[in-house]
Amino acid sequence: MKVLVVVGSFLLLTMQVGLAESQSIPVKFVQVTLLDEADLAAPESGRCFELLVKEGQLIDRGTMLVRLDDTQESIDVTRATKELEIARLKSKNTIEIEIAQKAEGAAKSKLKRKEESRAKYPKSIPEEEIEELKFLAQKTESEIAKAEFDLELAKKEAELAENMLLSAKDKLDRRQVRSPIKGMVVEVDVNEGEWVETGRRLVRVVRLDRLRVAGFVPLKYLPDELMGQDAELTLIREGRENVNLSVQIGFVSPEANPVSGERRIWVEIDNSKGTLFPGMSAKLEIHAAKKP
Repeated sequence: MKVLVVVGSFLLLTMQVGLAESQSIPVKFVQVTLLDEADLAAPESGRCFELLVKEGQLIDRGTMLVRLDDTQESIDVTRATKELEIARLKSKNTIEIEIAQKAEGAAKSKLKRKEESRAKYPKSIPEEEIEELKFLAQKTESEIAKAEFDLELAKKEAELAENMLLSAKDKLDRRQVRSPIKGMVVEVDVNEGEWVETGRRLVRVVRLDRLRVAGFVPLKYLPDELMGQDAELTLIREGRENVNLSVQIGFVSPEANPVSGERRIWVEIDNSKGTLFPGMSAKLEIHAAKKP
């Protein structure tokens, strides 16, 4: 009898362990939501000069959506570009240095000849002339130093002109509203010719090629027990065949709701075919057993 009891207890324990390992964790309040969206506002006030998109249009990241009146900013960029070109030419101009160096060579050569002649014939050249030639040679040295200084100054002015051009281009870019994401234009809240104030929403763009499915699980399941786990996702389409996907948990919140005692989790799903949409009903179950 004792043997039967032991065997029976072992079988019962084995069945319970197997049952625990086969159980899944149901996720509550499952929702299909957007993974990424952007409400694009006017960075500055101005007149809407050009509206380049319409609702329902698919766009790439960086696509220009709205262009505000940028007449003055375009003029400023053109002027800054020309000023930079002039500054760069000046920064490469070594003519003054070359002239000063040649003048120095001529002055020193003349001084040397006069000193040699005076050494042979002491009274042939007055001392005042020698002093004047020495002063001229020193002057040419100073002119070289000044020319070199002016060249370095021109290089700094070229750097400043380059920064001014970057600033002008930045101001021009601020008159162009571009999409930070790839997606679809779902709302356009401005018309061409309309005046808009800074911060007013102009266009809304949503990403639809990837979606997020989010829900909640009990607090007793720790993040490291859920992160990366396999799960079964069922997307319910009214009047059509449901979509079943094998997914992995991509995020588990480290925070828990103090009222419900649940953690938020979510997975990403591919929607490149455009057959799914935010707001549709869904079910999500996580496999209890950890992946090896």
